[in-house]
Amino acid sequence: MKTKTVMYEIEFCNSLCRQFYHNYEDNENCWCAALNKKIFDCGDLDDIFHDHTKREIPDCCPLENVKV
Repeated sequence: MKTKTVMYEIEFCNSLCRQFYHNYEDNENCWCAALNKKIFDCGDLDDIFHDHTKREIPDCCPLENVKV
């Protein structure tokens, strides 16, 4: 069995990051699972299921493989 390692750089803080999610209990605002806190307010036009909105990566981002 072969294994493959996939590495990627996160360019925006959105659903492309595995730590990003919309918190149902917080009116679908954008949260980071790694930080366990809200990082952005959700906009009216944000697609909460496939959020690819181009947002700045916050300074407090705990991930090492982000592209800044």
